Amino acid sequence: MALMTKKISIYGPEYAVLLTLLSGVIILAAGLLKLGFLIDFISLPVTAGFCSAAAVTIASSQVKQL
Repeated sequence: MALMTKKISIYGPEYAVLLTLLSGVIILAAGLLKLGFLIDFISLPVTAGFCSAAAVTIASSQVKQL
């Protein structure tokens, strides 16, 4: 998400805030509509790979600050 926000933020902080608000509204709507069962249709290796890639992306972005 941060990678997408960085691309949008060149237009100004208003767009980054709007992107954050819209993603929160979508997540809230999915929670209220109880759409969590849809994750069952995604295989476990795909879910694990997504989580691992997210962890690697976060870790590699923090190395610069060390």
